[in-house]
Amino acid sequence: MKKLLFLAILLLTLINFYGQLNVGDIAIIGMNTDAEDSFSFITLRDIPGSEKIYFTDRGVKNSTTWNVAIEGTTLFTAPVAGIPIGTIIRIEETAADVLTITGVTGATISIVQGSFNLAGGDQNVSISTR
Repeated sequence: MKKLLFLAILLLTLINFYGQLNVGDIAIIGMNTDAEDSFSFITLRDIPGSEKIYFTDRGVKNSTTWNVAIEGTTLFTAPVAGIPIGTIIRIEETAADVLTITGVTGATISIVQGSFNLAGGDQNVSISTR
C-alpha cells in the first residue's frame, strides 16, 4: 500500500518551475524500492536537447528544512539531440549511489544532494526543471 501511495504522490506532484517543460510533459510510470531502487518515466512530448530535470524524494522536516540526510536530489540531463515523445526512461541504482540510465542514449544522471534512497522516509516527491 505504501508503494502504491508513493507512486500516486509521484504522479500527482509533477512540478515544473523554470524550464521549458510543462506539467504533464513527463509522467512517472513505475518504481521499485526492493533490492535495486529504480524509477521509470515516459516522455509525453518531445524533450529538448540538454534539458535538465531534477528528481527528488526529500521529505519536509519542518516549515523551512528539507530532509537531506537520507533523501536526495538527482539531476537528469537529456542528450543533446533531445528525447522523442513516448520514450520510456529507467533510472536504476546499480550500486550505492551509482545510477544507470536505460531507454535513451547520451543522457546523464548525477546525484546533486543527499543520496539515492527511494525506500526511506518518503512523504513527498517533486520534479522540476530549475
